[in-house]
This record gives sequence, C-alpha cells and structure tokens, in this order.
Amino acid sequence: MKSSIVLLFAVFCSISAWAEPREDYKCFLLTTQGERVLNFSWQPSLAKQYQHQLVGTKMPAQPHSNGMPLYVKQVYECIKIIEAFKSSKARQFERENFVGG
Repeated sequence: MKSSIVLLFAVFCSISAWAEPREDYKCFLLTTQGERVLNFSWQPSLAKQYQHQLVGTKMPAQPHSNGMPLYVKQVYECIKIIEAFKSSKARQFERENFVGG
C-alpha cells in the first residue's frame, strides 16, 4: 500500500511537471571559453535543479566559438529572462555583449 502511494505521487509529480509551461531563463556562466550569458527554457519548478546540473555540461555550438567545445565550469547566476541580473558584473557583461534579434 505504501509503495503504491509513493508510485502514484511520483506519477502525479511527473505529469504535473510535464504539463507545466516552460519559461525562458538566462544564466551568467563561466565556461571553457570565458564568461557567457546563455539562454535556457525550463519548467519553473525544475529551474533550480537544472541550474545545479549545468556544471560540466557541454553546450551547443556558439557563434564565434571557432568550433571549440563549450563546457560550463561555474554558474554565477540564473534568472528569468525578463529580469535583471543581481550581479553588476553580469549586467555589464550582458550590456557589452548583447546581440539583438
């Protein structure tokens, strides 16, 4: 009985997460190619988990990467894309490296 309840709860949580709309986030990261601001689309209830899992992750090819792989070394800050970074260094980096479009 107890395992059935746990199983039902796990199924409910996975269905709830699956039905949850995704939101856009931006993260200020230290990568193998220096500091970057990269965008992600995550379910809000899992955003913290995804943020913690970024370290060591290979990112898709980025413009101006000269074909070199890009790996996340450290996550400084992740926020919803419509928000401003708390770190002045992140805000300055974003301003200086903004590519419109």
